[in-house]
Amino acid sequence: MKPSDYRFTKLQVDKPAQTPPLEKLHQLLSEAVSKRILTIPFDKETNSVLCMFSGGLDSTILACLLADLLPEDINLELINVSFSPSDSPDRITSILSYYELLERNKKRQIRLICADQYKITDLMHDSHLK
Repeated sequence: MKPSDYRFTKLQVDKPAQTPPLEKLHQLLSEAVSKRILTIPFDKETNSVLCMFSGGLDSTILACLLADLLPEDINLELINVSFSPSDSPDRITSILSYYELLERNKKRQIRLICADQYKITDLMHDSHLK
């Protein structure tokens, strides 16, 4: 991988003069996510960044930070894997959190991709994958 394979070279994270604990946490998380974004190889064809997404607190915070930090022309794709799609709490929270992200980020293209584990397992049992 060469440097030209990376889309992002610099992201702006605002640093308030006085940092109360909540703002300090937001600043530290934003800086950490920004550093990670800078190392993601970027596929110019898809124009997207992917994020594993359970819809829980941690993945929703990360998705929210990504939506705030990425340039607006970059799509955000959230991947939710479920072991029991019909009654999975993670599937339900991912859908609810996804709609909250859409409401908060009206200008950004965000897509939720739901993958079911049993379909993935079926693929792994194919003889050509052994």
